[in-house]
Amino acid sequence: MNKAKRINIGSGSGAKYQPEIKKYFNRIKATTAETYVKWIDIEYEPNQVSFKHFDRGLKLFEKYGVKWQPFLICGPWYSVPYWYKQSKDSHYFRCLEHNKDSGIQSIWNENFKKTTKRFLKLFHDHYQDREGSIDSLLLGISGDYGEAIYPCVGNFDGLYHTHRGFWCNDTYAILDFRKHFKAKFKSIKVLNARWKTSYSDFSQVKPFLKKNAPSRRAMVDMVYWYRNAMLKHAEFWIQEARKLWKTKDIYLCMGGDGSAEEGQHYTAAAKLCAKYKVGIRDTNSRDNFRFLNTYQCSTAVATNYYKTYCGFESSHGSTKKFIVARMFAFIISNAREFHEYSFISKKDVIKNFCKFRKMMDIPFQRKVDVAVFSSEAYVNWLHEHATAWDIKEFPWGMPKKPHHLFDKLRYHFDFDLVNDSLIRNGILRNYKVLIIPGFTMIEDDIIKIIRKSAKTGKKVIIYGPNSLETVDEKSIRLDHVETIIGLNKLLPSLNQLDIRVKVKKDGIFEAVDKARGILCYDENKDRIYWK
Repeated sequence: MNKAKRINIGSGSGAKYQPEIKKYFNRIKATTAETYVKWIDIEYEPNQVSFKHFDRGLKLFEKYGVKWQPFLICGPWYSVPYWYKQSKDSHYFRCLEHNKDSGIQSIWNENFKKTTKRFLKLFHDHYQDREGSIDSLLLGISGDYGEAIYPCVGNFDGLYHTHRGFWCNDTYAILDFRKHFKAKFKSIKVLNARWKTSYSDFSQVKPFLKKNAPSRRAMVDMVYWYRNAMLKHAEFWIQEARKLWKTKDIYLCMGGDGSAEEGQHYTAAAKLCAKYKVGIRDTNSRDNFRFLNTYQCSTAVATNYYKTYCGFESSHGSTKKFIVARMFAFIISNAREFHEYSFISKKDVIKNFCKFRKMMDIPFQRKVDVAVFSSEAYVNWLHEHATAWDIKEFPWGMPKKPHHLFDKLRYHFDFDLVNDSLIRNGILRNYKVLIIPGFTMIEDDIIKIIRKSAKTGKKVIIYGPNSLETVDEKSIRLDHVETIIGLNKLLPSLNQLDIRVKVKKDGIFEAVDKARGILCYDENKDRIYWK
């Protein structure tokens, strides 16, 4: 999937041509400009549809020499016209924590699918004669902003009910929950045995908070359902968009930390997107390369494995240092699209960007020999988070133990994060070594795959004291594996397998390209270079 790389700038449509904007686009060699296209923007009053604002913007982009990427948003609070919110078809997410509606349309509302189809078709039909000026489309399916995510913390605090939590308490969500588990287990007796419950029939089954979960198994299963519901909603959007735009690049917008409450599933979404030749826009860029490697590059692991594509977006705009870290992550991930909010006034950011701009067009073929296991069940169960976002103080990231482990290891060697979904789809054959955090929990079928891999010769290392458990709280013992405690033993063990390791923490991170050698990022000197 080695199409030309895109440098995509988040931009307002503007009111008139500005020569300085064109100079800026030319200097950074921008290829595309993204603008939000919300349903409310084109149909503020019922059946009064107008694209005049976007028509003017498209003409400007043509003058600037860039193509357009519309971010098509339908469902979040700020995208829905007031008149629809007041209609009988409007149906919101409702939280488990307070039993209150959000202002965001529920993904379980089948009536809203007709609205979404109409919105996409209105846009397609208006611009079908000007598709040559449209580079790609970004799909904004849910959440506070338009990502494939449940309500979290929006930028409209106070205007509607939103917070971190579980948004599956509306009537349609509860019905889907029951339908899903009835189809999965057939008998209420089977569900009761698995969850340690005593329901008399499926009419009593409904979503629950962790504090009320009947068992760890039940909570983990609920989050699987929760994530899968968002994937089903994403597939509906992708199918409808692909019917209209047969060959255009299309990106599913995904953001957030991958936590249980937010309910996204990056690697499973990558497999889904590959089915329709669609990519993922990952909006998680942070001002720290180890963070990028932990969260964002793992999306690229999946898109590369399933032979589709991805784009990376800053979650809050770039600094002079941040832009270089982002560029390195982009290059080594072989991502297709680099999105940045306009930094036209940030001369030091543009200067650093231009230093390494040519390197971004490299089709990097990353050679990674180590996989580190990130358990889906563990993240589904543990809702604690690792770091604080620097714009708003709310928890962000994986549970603390895996976050700190992944952060520490990336100083010393390159690795891919692989989770249950990727392992089930055979990704372990790509690596010499699998490292399993000794504190995690593992699903039974993944244990079988790991045992088979170890038995047939793959190096499997349990890192840290072995307290491994199944989801059902049984201890795990694995044959043909090595338990290693401490980096002073792990690094020599990897080195013996011809895996490149670094003992010293010098702020320099490396990635190996199969053809070109070693690409380095120096976070102290803000530079990228070949070794």
